[in-house]
Amino acid sequence: MPKNEVPWLYSGSEIQFLPEDLIQTDTVVRIIADCVKKKVPLSLIRIGDGELSVMAQNIVLPTEFLKKSAAWNSPKYCGISLKQDFENHYSMRDKCIEAVKNADLVGVFPNEEFTSRVFSAIGFRPKQVFYAFGNVYFCFIQEFIDLLISDPPLLVGKQAADFANYLEKTLGVQAAGIYTGINSPEDLEQTIDYMAHYPHDWSLVSAGVNADLIAPVMAREYGKVCIDYGHAMDVLINPKYNGRYYFLGHKA
Repeated sequence: MPKNEVPWLYSGSEIQFLPEDLIQTDTVVRIIADCVKKKVPLSLIRIGDGELSVMAQNIVLPTEFLKKSAAWNSPKYCGISLKQDFENHYSMRDKCIEAVKNADLVGVFPNEEFTSRVFSAIGFRPKQVFYAFGNVYFCFIQEFIDLLISDPPLLVGKQAADFANYLEKTLGVQAAGIYTGINSPEDLEQTIDYMAHYPHDWSLVSAGVNADLIAPVMAREYGKVCIDYGHAMDVLINPKYNGRYYFLGHKA
């Protein structure tokens, strides 16, 4: 976000996140694995620029300012269109703020002005925070790989089928299930209903901002471990990242 001529509606930065505040990625994986094994509900979400922009609408920054990015004209970007959210009276904004307050683990960017202003504006500091891009490094942690093998997850998102193929090819693992019908906020209710009635212990959800809304509901209402996996599916299966991201000990 450019620092010049930013029309901030909220000027405070009372809540700030420093690198030393973050739980290490291997600890995050350990928490996930322990909860899956003990069948303890857990929700993990990540708040990047997309989620911050949704939460910031008309609270931290004018919606019209945020909508200037062409990406926000399509719900394919982060699974939501700011134009539609504005027309729906900021439904996703309010739901995203609620999800942040209900999640067990929240990924953030430390030493980042936009992050600080948004969390300050909503007056909330999560109890447990980790690096928002830590999800892409789960693949380098043996405990995560062991969990995938011992208790395969339900995969949710438009790339779920391709990622399931990748899991089978690289780890010999068959996913607990695959659901690809989540592309926009209109798909949330159906997606949660599917997940709630599909047998599984935990799930990896890659569905933009929608994943942040799904995870706390699955944990609090249905007792599941639900992980906002973000673009970690993409970095593992997309050829342009070949050689940079791979399951530890299973390099393609």
